[in-house]
Amino acid sequence: MSRLPVWATARATYRYVRSHMRLLAIPSLLLFLAEASTDYLALMAKGHLWQEMRPVWPVLGSVIEFSFVVGLHRAVMLGEEFGGTAFFRWDRHLGRYGMAAIKLSFGLLALAIVLLWLTRDYLAKLHSLPVWQHAAVVALILPLAYLMVRVSLAFPAAALGEDGIFRLSWRATRRNSVRLLVTYLLVGITALIAGVAVLIPFLVAGALAGLDRDIVKTGLAVLSDSVIETAATVLLTVMISMSYQILVPRQPAEPVPQAL
Repeated sequence: MSRLPVWATARATYRYVRSHMRLLAIPSLLLFLAEASTDYLALMAKGHLWQEMRPVWPVLGSVIEFSFVVGLHRAVMLGEEFGGTAFFRWDRHLGRYGMAAIKLSFGLLALAIVLLWLTRDYLAKLHSLPVWQHAAVVALILPLAYLMVRVSLAFPAAALGEDGIFRLSWRATRRNSVRLLVTYLLVGITALIAGVAVLIPFLVAGALAGLDRDIVKTGLAVLSDSVIETAATVLLTVMISMSYQILVPRQPAEPVPQAL
């Protein structure tokens, strides 16, 4: 079984993003604008109609992000490099990716409910326990993080149209879960640093402009969330695509017999 090289995978991620900047620039900008718009509409919805539509915007933002991620998975692993709006995939692969996300969400929710029920007595008296014992709550997150890492390869598999994606991911990540988690953290921290670096000029400009505080706070909240989320989406999607190629090597297609 292949072992995931943490540093080599992280370097390959950065190298791909740097060498494909022209391909990724416009789609990433469109993703940022879509996420910023849907986040802003969800936060600033006013009036009866807009209030009723508030739950729609996060869902719309997620669908747009999924279509971007599917396009990026296929660009990294299959070389399908379509520029501009064509980068976003609105085909059956998006449907498979969305179903995988829904299944994982329900699975994580069910596991969280079970963990909360098993630890209900401890959580009920948490406020009366010493502060150092509050750290034990982190243990509740570990099973969720473990499950997410073990099934994370299901998403590039869904983008490729593979069958049995969760079983495939579980098998491929055996003995690689820690390595994959470390790679996630390494690349994720880079995305966070890059997002904060981009935000600094906007934070300074907002403070110097002296605009209305509510507007500034809302605008900066939307901006910061969208910048960091876009950077994380690009880097982590490339990283998990690289990991998939290492841990799930694709079988070469059987040659088509030639007619005599």
